Amino acid sequence: PGQVRDRAAPVITRAVYTYGEGQDRTDTLNVTFSEAISIGDIASEPFSFVSHRKDGSTINYSYTLQFSRELNTANSYQFIFTPAALNSYVEPLTGDSIFISPGGGITDRATSANVQTNPLNKRVQLEIVVAPVNLKLIVGPNPIVWGEDTVLIIRIEGDNNQTFDTTRTDEFVPMADVAIYDYLGNIVHTATEQDMIVTPKSIELNWNLRNRNGRFVGGGTYLVIARVINRVDGQIILSDRRKFAVIK
Repeated sequence: PGQVRDRAAPVITRAVYTYGEGQDRTDTLNVTFSEAISIGDIASEPFSFVSHRKDGSTINYSYTLQFSRELNTANSYQFIFTPAALNSYVEPLTGDSIFISPGGGITDRATSANVQTNPLNKRVQLEIVVAPVNLKLIVGPNPIVWGEDTVLIIRIEGDNNQTFDTTRTDEFVPMADVAIYDYLGNIVHTATEQDMIVTPKSIELNWNLRNRNGRFVGGGTYLVIARVINRVDGQIILSDRRKFAVIK
């Protein structure tokens, strides 16, 4: 039997985009339809995504996806993205929506094989699940020998070289602050993200061993306390401390 276009054709009821972990991540898209679909008819770009801008405008984009498997949940299927594909496109963000592309080949399993070709088929909001960000604090050299050009490096980075590129999603926007105390508990230096070097893999502060008055600190033991908060939801991602010694 031939395909019947648009008559009782499938629509999306839920879509969950999950970020993979690590530099060679595999991101996934789990899609639930109104009914079971035929796997063999799926096109390489089965879905259209819509980015909703703050000014009210929208931008449509799509991906070349690979079908992965049928999920245990009724009428649910998993598709995977490759890093190469993601590097070539806009990446999905919270607030984006998704619908079946008219040429996506999404067809039900009915004898009449109803295929979704309506460009106005149902849109649903895309749910975003972000990979956890595990950070660690590194302070060095320790001990550090005082000198006019000496710099102590205080670095916050992803565990196991994990990337936490803040340009790829609005789910994790780090806000970092660092405080340095002497052995008596007095604050000798503070810094916020504006004072730091931020890259996709680290947040780094180079301290020249001067206190808040611009004078060099003396020899002794000091304490670094660093904190990173996700500006989006207020969650504390890192709260850690390290002791170090200044030799003078």
